[in-house]
This record gives sequence, C-alpha cells and structure tokens, in this order.
Amino acid sequence: MTLLVWWETVATEFQLWAAWVRDAVSVVTLLPKREGKTLSGSSSEMPGHFWLTVPTDRCDAVETLIHESAHCHLLLEEMHEPLIVESGNTITLYSPLRKTERPLRGAFFAAHAMAHMLAFHIEFVEKTAAPEFNHRIHELTVSLLPLMQGVKTRLGYFTERGRSVFTHIEEMMGQLA
Repeated sequence: MTLLVWWETVATEFQLWAAWVRDAVSVVTLLPKREGKTLSGSSSEMPGHFWLTVPTDRCDAVETLIHESAHCHLLLEEMHEPLIVESGNTITLYSPLRKTERPLRGAFFAAHAMAHMLAFHIEFVEKTAAPEFNHRIHELTVSLLPLMQGVKTRLGYFTERGRSVFTHIEEMMGQLA
C-alpha cells in the first residue's frame, strides 16, 4: 500500500517528525477515497485517533498525516485544560483551510496544523528536493501569516495554556524564516 510506503519514508528519514506523530496518534483509520480528494478528521471524543481517505499523492499523504497529528496534539492538550476561555466560543475568524469563518478554536487548530505542515514541508524539500512541495510551501506561508495575525489579536480569549501553544507556534515560525 502506497500510504504505508510514504509513512515509512517519514519514519526512517524524519525520525523527529515520526516521534512527534507517535506522541499524539495511536490509531489511524483509512477510509476509501471520496470526492477525488483526501478528506480527514479527528475529534475531541477520541483524542489520539484520526481518520483519512486514501490520499491522492505523496504531498497530500504526508501533509494530512502532519495536519491531523497536530490536531491530536491539541486535543490531548485540551484534556488538561481548555485552550480558549468560554467567552471565546462566540468569536469567529476566517480559516484559509476551509475558506470560511470558523469559531476561534477551529481557526486556532488550523493555524497550529498549518504551521506544522509548513515546517515539515520545508524540511522535506531540504532533504529530498521534492518539487511538488515547493508550491504548497508558498500557499501555506501566504495563508498562515494573516491567520496567525488574526489569532494574535484575539489572545485575550485564550487560557494560559492556549497562549503557551500560540507562543510555541510563533517560535517555530521564527525558526523557519
């Protein structure tokens, strides 16, 4: 199965990323391909688990793996303490992944996932010179910067733990520059 080959590439060539995935993910459910694109999801009811449809290509496969793993990390964080205070539940922010307004929590989850996807893609290109990832690096960068700015202006709705995660994202992005 191609997905397993792509995961093996991550596991052998990118050991730190593989360990990061394993820290948060214990179960991945693979579903048949739908709508000609990869779909995926995770849920606070089952932290450590995500599902995905059969990916369309290598970039899509590893990006989905990193994206959903990032969500799993935040879901595990939320088991200890919410990341956003109750009054933040009514705040919305444009999320470039879904191309719509989303609750602040969803937009924050998107920013966290996108930052990790970007970091992985940059490292992947540095190690493999894979051209299909270059376009995605540009797309993620252009979308992530305004999203992070929007989240930053709403940090008053975050708990201390949520602000700490946001700071980690900013530090990670600073290292990418």
